[in-house]
Formats: sequence, C-alpha cells, structure tokens
Amino acid sequence: MAPLAWALRTAGHDVRIAVPPNFSEQVTDFGLTPVPVGDSIDLMGAAAQSDPAALSALTGLHGGGTPRAESIRFRTTWLSALYFTTDLPGGSLRGSIEDMVDFARSWEADLVISGFFHGGVVARASGAAHVRILTGLDQIGRMRSEFLASRPDGGSDSLREMVEETLQLFGCSFDEEVLTGQWALDPMPQALRLPLDLPTIPVRQIPVNKAGIPPSWLQEPVKRPRVCLTLGLSGREAYGEHSAATTFLTAAADLDIEVVATLTADQLPPDITVPDNVRLVDFVPLDQLLPTCSAIIHHGGLLTAFAALQHGVPQIVVPASVWDESEVAQYLQDGGAGLAHDPAETTAERFVEALHQVLDDAKFTEGARRLNADLLAMPTPAEVVPTLERLTAQRTR
Repeated sequence: MAPLAWALRTAGHDVRIAVPPNFSEQVTDFGLTPVPVGDSIDLMGAAAQSDPAALSALTGLHGGGTPRAESIRFRTTWLSALYFTTDLPGGSLRGSIEDMVDFARSWEADLVISGFFHGGVVARASGAAHVRILTGLDQIGRMRSEFLASRPDGGSDSLREMVEETLQLFGCSFDEEVLTGQWALDPMPQALRLPLDLPTIPVRQIPVNKAGIPPSWLQEPVKRPRVCLTLGLSGREAYGEHSAATTFLTAAADLDIEVVATLTADQLPPDITVPDNVRLVDFVPLDQLLPTCSAIIHHGGLLTAFAALQHGVPQIVVPASVWDESEVAQYLQDGGAGLAHDPAETTAERFVEALHQVLDDAKFTEGARRLNADLLAMPTPAEVVPTLERLTAQRTR
C-alpha cells in the first residue's frame, strides 16, 4: 500500500493508515502517518491459542484433500469471524472497527482503501467511498461470486450475517458493495486476473522495502552465482518450519553457488548443519539483494515474485497453500520466467536439476523480462490517483 499512499500524498491528499498499535512503527518506517486503532494483536499467535485446528486450515498446511475453492472459502469466513465477532487473547478486533469508524467520521474521510471486509463497514458508516486494494488474486471476489451463484434459495449466509450485525451498530444496512467494494485496485497482469464481473482499476505493483543501510557484504563483488532463498516475512508466522528450505540447504552444500537464505532459526530443524556456502540472514531487503542474484527460490508470494521479475531474476517456486501461490507459480512457469515444484514431490535431486536449468539457460532471464514488461505496461499508482479522485467525487457527499 505504501507506493499508493505516497502517490496520494504527493498529489496533495491527506493519508492516514489505520493499524493496531503494534504496527504503527511499520507505518512510520515508510514515512507515513499511522492511526492506532483497537488493541495490539498478534493475529496468528492469537489464532493458534484459540483454535489450532482452525489455524491449520487457515494456513493450508493440512488441507487433507479439501478442494482449493472450499479451502479459500473456509479461510475467508474464518478470518471474517475473527474481525467481526471474536474476542482474542490480548484484545478484540471488533474494537478496532469501532475505532476506525470513529476516526473516519471525525476526520471526514472521503475514501477508504482496504484489503478486507472491515474497510467496507468503515466506509459505509462514515459515508466515504470504498476501494478494495488486492494483494493477489481476487479470491474474495471469486469466493463471493461462487457462493451467491450456488446458494440454495433461503440458504444461510454466515458472512453476510457477521457483517450485517456489525453494520447495525452504526445504523447502516448491508449490500454486496460492503464486501466487494465500489471498485478494486488490481495489481495482477491480465494473464493472472480472475474473470469476475466486478469493477476494477488496474495498478502496477511497485515492490518496495523500508529504507535501510545495505549490509557490507552486499557491496562486495559476487564471485559465483548467488541464489536467494526466502519464504517471505509473513511465512515465518504462517508456516514456521518449511521442509523445502531444509531440503535445498542440504543440496546446496555440493553446488558451486552462494546461497543467501532469509530464514530464522525456528524455520530450520535444530539438528541441521548449515553448509559453508550458505549465508543465513534474518532479513535483507529484496530490492537490495535481488540485483546481485542469479536465481531465487521462494514460496510463491506475489510481492516476492514481482520483485524478482523487476530485476530479471529467474525463479524456482515451491508454492505454499495460503492464497494464490500455486497460481503465481504456474504463471511464472507458463511465462518462461521460472519453474514450479509441487511441495510433495520436492527432493534434493529435483532442486539441483531445476537450479542448473535456470542458471544455465538464458531463456528464463528472457522470460522474466517479458513478464516484467507486462507489469511495466500497467498504470503506476500516481497515474491512478486522478481516477480515484473522479470516482470518489461521484460517490461521496
């Protein structure tokens, strides 16, 4: 959201980012202004304390053969229950919605941009326009469309019931716009976009990291192919230990490469021996690391994939099963920018074979550049600001 917030600010608009208090520093790290709402909450930690089985379903670690559409529907409904009805260890997310409504009303917000259903409630209660900002495939839009198309007459609609109960606190009624927004900012290239009958505004995803001083070793010449291994920051909480990472690090010992692995100790088994050609780092910004890399291995996160495309880096993806990682992996493989590996079939031998392919064949770098050209053809955040101004003016007071 940071590039869009910057674009709105440089166009002369006031922007505030509503977050739990413990996320305020992350907002200020990007030079933006936070509005602390509700209680400080560790969502994944609270979920794990309240219902381990539900957390497993949420993260997709134990799908048990559940169809993907059903799994996504369950995770979306479960997350909605957290926001709208549940008191969690350490605080209530319902309280954050009430705080957001109070702030939006007193501040007289014109536009609410949000990635989840609570944004629609805040917009409706404050009279603001509402734009969803997608952080991947529009699984929420697809889930809702499929549900409405298949629901028997008179069947229950738990998602609507949860949201409607919250809207009634503010004297507001429900309609589908509360869930799907009046528009959606969509960063997906056309080949990845879902065929939904919902109004969207294409916008280029600009991969960014917070400012920081590059580590000294990044300034040194690269003496052999450097490979990045990452599970993404959110993956640390959602996935924990990842067997594919362990498999690759074991295989890397016999390869003439340098591996930079952005992993924490709890993502690796305690008895693993880290090879000499592997550098374990807690965090390094991808926009600093990737220009020095010849390949990247990751979990299929959209921001990681787009950052690698931006720098023309071939990718090997072992997709997680949280949101759209499998679709992202297939998109990269179909576009010639990398290879997708089924987590259940990943072995050290397959990793070595795949790595040789992406390092030795220039077609993967060419594929990355082609897909990046598709991203560069999309409007920048600055270019969509006039559209947001016009649409907001049409829908607000």
